[in-house]
Amino acid sequence: DGQVAGRHRLRLMASGVTTEALEVGAFRPALSREPALATGEVGLVAMAVRSGGVSWERVDGAATFPQTNAIGHAITHDAADDRVVLFGGSSSATQEETNAVYTLDLGATTPTWTLATTTGPAPTARTWASVILDAASRKLYVVGGYVLDGTTVTDLADVSALDLATRTWRTVGTLPIGRSTPLLHLAEAGTRLLVLFGTAHSDPGDPYAT
Repeated sequence: DGQVAGRHRLRLMASGVTTEALEVGAFRPALSREPALATGEVGLVAMAVRSGGVSWERVDGAATFPQTNAIGHAITHDAADDRVVLFGGSSSATQEETNAVYTLDLGATTPTWTLATTTGPAPTARTWASVILDAASRKLYVVGGYVLDGTTVTDLADVSALDLATRTWRTVGTLPIGRSTPLLHLAEAGTRLLVLFGTAHSDPGDPYAT
């Protein structure tokens, strides 16, 4: 029909590459985003031009973060239920940390964040923790992070696990040194949790690995 709309497949004449339209805009008289560019209209088409790799794209209508001005949260994808799981973080306005767990169902017609109700000994409120999901056991591990009291930073060393099936927390262990944003890796079929590096604010020159 001569129209160009978002998600339409387009073939570039010069290179022969087939790509898709991400955004479409028309001049009316200023440029504005439109659902489609009709035949004869002058406008702009933003396309996903790739060089064989992965490219980022904006998702219109996606749910915003559940917490206002949230910073330092930890986030992962639960492939079994096709949902995003978000833990912790703090408000940039009040510096108040949280230990809340939110989920975002990506398969829903209108994805919205839902506050998860959990039981068991949950980790304390914190920011800049790290999380990793063991897909086989459906366990979400939360490691480290820190709390901020005025200008005093206290690094945390505890390790907790949340069973996503029962939404029950349990305490797993304690790191030798408290630290924030460590790298995490599950090895040996999920039987070993490796905690690598991170930031120890009391001794920033001491990267830690186990």
